[in-house]
Amino acid sequence: MRRFIYATLSLLLTTLSSCSKSSSITPGATSSTLHINLPEEPVTMDPRKGGDSYSCSLHFLLFDGLTRITEKSSGDHGIADRVDLSEDKLTYTFHLREAKWSNGLPITAYDFAYSWKSMLDPSFPAPNANMLYPILNAEEAKKGLVSVDAVGVTALDEKTLVVTLKTPTPYFLNLTSFCAFFPVCKEVAQNHPEWADKASPLFTCSGPYTLTEWKHGNEFLLDKNSSHWDIDNVSVDKIHISLVKDENTVLELFDQGKLDLVGMPFTNISVDAAETLCKKGLLEACPVGRTLICSFNVHHPILSNLNIRQALSKAIDREAIASSVGVLGDSPALNFVPPALKRGKNIPLIEPMNAKEARAHLQAGLQELGLEVSDLEKITLIYPIQERARSVVQILQENWMKHLGVKIELQSVTFKDFLTSINQGNFDICHFYWLAQYDDPMNILDRFRYKTNPKNYSKWENQEYIDLLEASAMADKDEREQLLQQAEELIMRELPIAPIIHTSILRMKQPYVQNLQTFSIGFTPLQSIHLEPHSVDAKEIFKKS
Repeated sequence: MRRFIYATLSLLLTTLSSCSKSSSITPGATSSTLHINLPEEPVTMDPRKGGDSYSCSLHFLLFDGLTRITEKSSGDHGIADRVDLSEDKLTYTFHLREAKWSNGLPITAYDFAYSWKSMLDPSFPAPNANMLYPILNAEEAKKGLVSVDAVGVTALDEKTLVVTLKTPTPYFLNLTSFCAFFPVCKEVAQNHPEWADKASPLFTCSGPYTLTEWKHGNEFLLDKNSSHWDIDNVSVDKIHISLVKDENTVLELFDQGKLDLVGMPFTNISVDAAETLCKKGLLEACPVGRTLICSFNVHHPILSNLNIRQALSKAIDREAIASSVGVLGDSPALNFVPPALKRGKNIPLIEPMNAKEARAHLQAGLQELGLEVSDLEKITLIYPIQERARSVVQILQENWMKHLGVKIELQSVTFKDFLTSINQGNFDICHFYWLAQYDDPMNILDRFRYKTNPKNYSKWENQEYIDLLEASAMADKDEREQLLQQAEELIMRELPIAPIIHTSILRMKQPYVQNLQTFSIGFTPLQSIHLEPHSVDAKEIFKKS
């Protein structure tokens, strides 16, 4: 029986409290510090170069974009206070409000044009550069086919940015609310390439917070940005971010009142702890566009065979994984796009585990390749060092051995090494999760449009799939939904990836943490949190059954 079978997604958090600590708010205090944790140091503080979730978490706090994610919209006004759209839906004119960098310089349209075009330079390391590809000549520039000067981004003056798209893109304003579109200060970045490497007067940002301290491998301290255009709506004065890898240690810190918030998108709650905390009603689950998957390298001499990929996918007991590793709101992934990006729709596109069919596909694939079952034991699955990932891959290994007689090797690597390997295509099978970057199914589907997409780790490409995605750009709402559905069905037939479970993100907060919100991409606006006065010992709650 499933451990947490489709439990309610309503907030289950009961009263928690925290023991006092020197840096936290006390009754009657006029300032506040929020304490959170990250298990790994972000790869980069430059939003143009970010690709991992930990970097993005910091970028959303330190930088701002033309639009932003709010309760009202996934593309609400940000630094742009007005947007004009041409009749043909190809040209967006952004009118910037009066806003400043943390160093006091005005944020201008030139900063946006410089930042986006630098990402499209073929030599610039920008994992999310593909998100700019709806812009005219953006993809061509990244491939070195045209100059970045030909890209459809023009600063008419300091406060007017004109963006021309190659085709209508209904979700473009949602795109610009993702942190990869947040600019850097042109003057600083051009003259000081090392500006983002440490906390210093050179570190220049535009978001609700500034970087005050950065002790590499240890902690960060963020202060409210006094230059921020929306400072009146920044409630938390300081954010202290510790860097502790062990999930159980993080839970102990929360228990001791040294952390105010745990859970994704910052630190995972361990699987074992989640079971206990769920029974106590201390967890809340937020449905987001997040899926645990396996990605197959389709250029691998064995995994290039569709029958082999089908065998491996059909042998996965997704129900068992959801039962033993899943938590509140998790469900077997029998499709490609997370339900949170499809208004809750969860239409199965592949069958649940079918051992008989899996073995039939395996035999067909081996015959086509002229191989024996033992040849598949050369295949290795890599995964980042995380408890949940380890639990999932161990079940996968057991499934493949039990149903196919194939022992796939497992290899755990650091998160940084994992990213390096999958970005370079240096893997056979990799296990990870993806989290949507904007609130639209295209965010997941578009990653597989071209094999050159940095996030298309499998390097799969299909012309029919490309045609469906391109046709969707010109379609009305209903037709677009049908075309995207057809694209999803096609990729689930080809199986460059094997989705495993769609997940919610779990979190636990102290009772004085109020107005905590999480949106479909997992974004949590910490600046909107209110910290109420508190003084009660949190550990008493954990002692309750």
